[in-house]
Amino acid sequence: AVVSTQSTGGRQVAPPVLLTKDGKMNIDERKAAFDNITRKNFVISSATMGNDYSVIVTSRDQANAREFMETASKVGPACGINIGPSGNVVAINSDRAEDYINAIRNNAANSKIVVCLVPNDKKDRYDAIKKHCCIDQPIPSQVLQCKNLNPKK
Repeated sequence: AVVSTQSTGGRQVAPPVLLTKDGKMNIDERKAAFDNITRKNFVISSATMGNDYSVIVTSRDQANAREFMETASKVGPACGINIGPSGNVVAINSDRAEDYINAIRNNAANSKIVVCLVPNDKKDRYDAIKKHCCIDQPIPSQVLQCKNLNPKK
């Protein structure tokens, strides 16, 4: 079989620029990574959350919730994000989407953000949590897999 190629026209998109409190930062287009920039430069503006946040977690992963809160309170200020070490931890019995949603509904009314720590990457659960937090009960939310909180394991 003969393989042929066809030329097409196109354009090269300029590398992205990230806006920070200290000005514009160029992104290394080869890596497309924001981690070093966000660690070294403050965000333009951020909410001071203090301890006004909720962490929803299964009973067996409560230690991950405590470690997450402690770590967030230590590393957040370096990025301009002020979060306290003592948010509201809500332990649920199972990792079903409806348990997370009920916990959010019943415990997050006064929270500035809800963080759901989940044991795996089930898309239907993620979608249900995000739908609830964006449409049914608008509140900023973040869904994190517990395994990503402990990269040393």
